[in-house]
Amino acid sequence: MGLILTKDAVLSCSHQGQIPIGNGNDRLTVNGVPVAIKGQESDVDFTTAQPPCQNTTASSPFPPDPCITQPDTSGLAAKLSVGGIPVLLDSAAGTTLPKVSPAKIPAGTWSVVIPGQTKLTAAAG
Repeated sequence: MGLILTKDAVLSCSHQGQIPIGNGNDRLTVNGVPVAIKGQESDVDFTTAQPPCQNTTASSPFPPDPCITQPDTSGLAAKLSVGGIPVLLDSAAGTTLPKVSPAKIPAGTWSVVIPGQTKLTAAAG
């Protein structure tokens, strides 16, 4: 069983950035906060992450090149969905790509550090 993510869930990239997922579907809420469904974890931009993403470009003077999340590869609920789309679990994770190319560190990973709630769980698919 995993915790269901809400729009308040916080993602972390492998370059130490942390940012709220920021999206949710209000057709299902936990304590009034919309849950996050498959697809809402994709294209999360770490430009405004706090702490910031430490990825940089390969070119001097090495300006920031924050991560952009790619689709989840592991953390979807088996049976709980909204409009036929599975909700995301705290086991969600995936890869990142740099916002600007070429990057000094070409690819990284993202994972969930805070699910956004602690009441609702679901089995993984």
